[in-house]
Amino acid sequence: MWPQYAFWLETIEGEFVQPLYVTSAIATNNFTNKVAAKDPNQVFSSHMFMGEDAVGEDALVFLGEEPSTKDTRMRPESLPVFLHQLGVQADNGFYVPTDSKLAIDGYTGATMEDNFIYSVQLPGQLKGKYRVRFEINHSFDFNEFYSSDRFPEDPVYSGSGFSAQPSVIYQAIVDFDNAETLAQMFVVGRGHHSGQNGELYGDLENLTTALELVDRIIVSVNL
Repeated sequence: MWPQYAFWLETIEGEFVQPLYVTSAIATNNFTNKVAAKDPNQVFSSHMFMGEDAVGEDALVFLGEEPSTKDTRMRPESLPVFLHQLGVQADNGFYVPTDSKLAIDGYTGATMEDNFIYSVQLPGQLKGKYRVRFEINHSFDFNEFYSSDRFPEDPVYSGSGFSAQPSVIYQAIVDFDNAETLAQMFVVGRGHHSGQNGELYGDLENLTTALELVDRIIVSVNL
């Protein structure tokens, strides 16, 4: 139920360099909790666990954990821009890591909910400017536009993942030739609502609470 997110580094031209931090559920496709709507015809148009209209557990059936079936409940819509950049595909074609294809082990961890400082050491010395990107997504975060019935013919969006509003991508430009500088990350777009591609979409007018998940992100380079 917690947001999933990833930090990664890429060149100014958009070539993937390496992950910096990825929540463990994404890194291992470890979505073992299984839930379903009590009323399959009920339409959700607000965050299910936050706000005055939250219906939360009253509208859901919690079916427990099923680790053995996690590979049948992949979440390509969770962080589609990052996952397509990572380039790891499952056997069914979805861009999601699996236990047999862990390319980001060592950069993973739990979802950190409050203010935190995260430091990572890059394996090599870099020169010049690069892009640091951050993508975040929160299931169950529906709104009037991204309601649960918005894309009924899309099996991923309308499936059991309660996809809701798409991921939001933040970006900062860092210069490895200028140490001890700070760069604030700003929103640059959103991901595809069901993870069909890794495109960055600039239309943000239908996003609401998805833009409130992050207060501020500052990136610093220390050589």
